[in-house]
Amino acid sequence: MRDNCNVQFDKIFSFFAIHWIPNWSQLFKRLYDLIVPGGEIAYYLIAESDTYTVWKQMSKDPVWGKYYEVEIDK
Repeated sequence: MRDNCNVQFDKIFSFFAIHWIPNWSQLFKRLYDLIVPGGEIAYYLIAESDTYTVWKQMSKDPVWGKYYEVEIDK
């Protein structure tokens, strides 16, 4: 995670990305530093959606599975 941002934001959002960050504690501390007082942070995790189920099924398909370079359950 880069640490050279000196700007603060009113809103920070992430859709289908935060689950890739290995250290959530460090991530949310950094997001807290980047948000203005009263700002909003919104995120949507793939493990919390039906998309995850579809993604997992596709990863096991002989045609589509070769495009998945990571183990879905990890």
